[in-house]
Amino acid sequence: MEIIDKSESSGMIHSPFTEDQIKNLNKYQDSGQFHPFTCPNDGDEKHVAFEFEKEHAGEDYEEYLKGEIEKGIPFPEMSFNQTSLVATKDGWMCPVCDYKQYWAHEFMADKKHNEEMDKCLNAPIHTFINPGFNLSTDYKLLWDLIQKGQRIPAWLVYTDEYKEPIWDIVEVKKSIWTDCKYSIGVRGIGYENKQTFEGFEMVCKKYSLHFVLPKI
Repeated sequence: MEIIDKSESSGMIHSPFTEDQIKNLNKYQDSGQFHPFTCPNDGDEKHVAFEFEKEHAGEDYEEYLKGEIEKGIPFPEMSFNQTSLVATKDGWMCPVCDYKQYWAHEFMADKKHNEEMDKCLNAPIHTFINPGFNLSTDYKLLWDLIQKGQRIPAWLVYTDEYKEPIWDIVEVKKSIWTDCKYSIGVRGIGYENKQTFEGFEMVCKKYSLHFVLPKI
């Protein structure tokens, strides 16, 4: 399946992509800052198997689903229904099927734009001290806790544009009603990003998240 778009729309670029464009497009695609370009065929058996193998190499798929369902997580297969495209000289390619896309937004290939994103991700880490709670920034532990069904309170930097950062209290959990692997926020405000541990860790670092260690 191919999508061919040779329009001369403003703000668009088309293949063949240059080496610099390929580098910046894939960097943007993997950054987790925005929803990536994905294959319209993802979610079928081949794509799901590909995504599962990336995260759970060597594990049995059916046994994994059974274990997740026993934890009370409905439709765990939905965690593997998104396959991101990869930028190449000839355009965007799906790593599983023959889907191709020949265009991209110009800003996605802009080195300066990607550098600005890096600055945001490498912003200073603020320290939150509250003597009433045992707080942690062990984001791998937090990830493991919420994947097991824990709902964890935490503080993060809502904004650091003032002399002292303004902290917001949020709940960190795994949503059971969608294909999201995590949720960070309060009613009406969310801080989610790319639905992988890397995306989760990036959000936690970006907002200097400090979570309450549960007594388990």
